[in-house]
Amino acid sequence: MHILGSLVYHVFRSLFVTGEKGIRLAHPFAKAFFIFSTLSLFSTGYYSSLAFLLVATMLLGAVSNGYRWLYSSSILALIPSAWYAITAYLLVLAGLPYSYGLLDIALIGLRTYTLSLLILLYASMVSPARLYNILLRIGAKRLSVAPILTWRIVPQGLVYVLESLAIGRIKGESASKRLAPAMASLLELGEYVRIASYYKIYGTPSNKIPVSTSMKYSVVLVAVSIASILLAYCIAT
Repeated sequence: MHILGSLVYHVFRSLFVTGEKGIRLAHPFAKAFFIFSTLSLFSTGYYSSLAFLLVATMLLGAVSNGYRWLYSSSILALIPSAWYAITAYLLVLAGLPYSYGLLDIALIGLRTYTLSLLILLYASMVSPARLYNILLRIGAKRLSVAPILTWRIVPQGLVYVLESLAIGRIKGESASKRLAPAMASLLELGEYVRIASYYKIYGTPSNKIPVSTSMKYSVVLVAVSIASILLAYCIAT
């Protein structure tokens, strides 16, 4: 598989492989509390806080979204962390006056990796059905279908890109030559969706989507959030 195809494949598995289950079913306030507390702990920058966040993120992601999500998300998180660490190491080799030590480089890589994995976990917590209901509740009825359509079109578009790259590999073509057919497939998909969902897109929806709330995952997020705040307080004092 081409590097581009592998990247698209892992993006698909880390963002769109799970449906309305697991951590997505947690209460919105539990999610907001979790994001606030984990970002507050991350801002401390200590090894202990980064280690706690990394372990908690991996466990939550694996239990809620499965090990496939953890594998793909870990690979995606390695890309920015390796980039920042290598860039910092090149500054050391260049002998610049404000270059980093090896411990600083390791901390940069760990911080970037942890933050990237956290962001992917945050993204997996987003529920398009809840976003639809929220937009409907605040009066943005014409925009309420956007999250639903996005979560339907984007993964299908990524599948089209993967299929186009796979065909290119069989034919011995480069990835750049397969981008045009992939884009044509995406435009065709968008037109199909526009025609099939015309009244949903241009109409005014009024009915909410029934969404269940998982007490188990809500309690888990609140527990991790409280632990994050307590650890941040211990570090600060």
